Amino acid sequence: MALDLSKLADYTSEASGEHLSATIMEADTAKFIASNGTLMVGVKNSEFIPFLDGDVTIQADGEGNCGRNPIGNTSFDLGKINVVQLKSEENLCPKKLNKKWLNSLLRAGSQPYTEMIFANQIMALKANKISVLNEMAIWGGDVDSTNANLNKFDGFIKKFGEQNIQVLPAGETLTARLQNALLTIPQHIKSADDFYIVLSHQDAELLKLEQARANYFKEGEAEKLFGTNARIIAVKGLENKDLFWYGRGRSYVLGTDLMGELEGEGASMEYSFETQNIYLDYHWALGVELIFKNELYVFKKEASAPEGGE
Repeated sequence: MALDLSKLADYTSEASGEHLSATIMEADTAKFIASNGTLMVGVKNSEFIPFLDGDVTIQADGEGNCGRNPIGNTSFDLGKINVVQLKSEENLCPKKLNKKWLNSLLRAGSQPYTEMIFANQIMALKANKISVLNEMAIWGGDVDSTNANLNKFDGFIKKFGEQNIQVLPAGETLTARLQNALLTIPQHIKSADDFYIVLSHQDAELLKLEQARANYFKEGEAEKLFGTNARIIAVKGLENKDLFWYGRGRSYVLGTDLMGELEGEGASMEYSFETQNIYLDYHWALGVELIFKNELYVFKKEASAPEGGE
């Protein structure tokens, strides 16, 4: 189980692409976007997002009429996504393990340690922690925030705009309120193959509890809003936000680098003989954007209290 620290970089480089990818792709929202939205890789700073849209009008084709009456339009639009370069750097001192239960796994003697156990597990642990923070920033990122983990780029909530968020329609239960909100969504949007209601794990669990407590004779389909065909996706990034995003997956864009990183350039664990510390470093790029914003409808549970009072 021990690891030769002189070869630590060689050992971890074999799995560093996996660990670096996990910092992003293990986030709930990244998985959702990879399957239903637009995941752009190889973005190091900013890049245009080309998207095609248009409409068609059917006309009567009169007999013997060679004239043309062009109606309809096709648009080639360009959005733009910006990513920021991010990093996590940490120093680990193997000597501190002397007073821990792991001391029995260190080599004998008091010279600088040349062995370290659990390197892969440590990298996996940190990658998982980073993926959670990335998930929170994807939704709640705000460059004006005082939270160091959220002020690197604007997330989906900031980009959509608080002023565009509506209050859920009235209803006796959360299920009823979400059903009533669904009735307000244009049919061509909610009938699309990539239409989802994105919400928190807390609210997804509440919906299941409401259904169970109602003792319906016929159970609803798993991962769908009861009584409807609307699929539900729960993400950690919306925890405690009380927000419900109705829209198509194509509206969500996530940009990252993950090119050189997958070849082992973005995550590293190296031992320094000069400082006798282990350097645990992650470097990645991340950013989000919304396109087709007119197809997104975002609801919150309650209206915000006016400034200066309840």
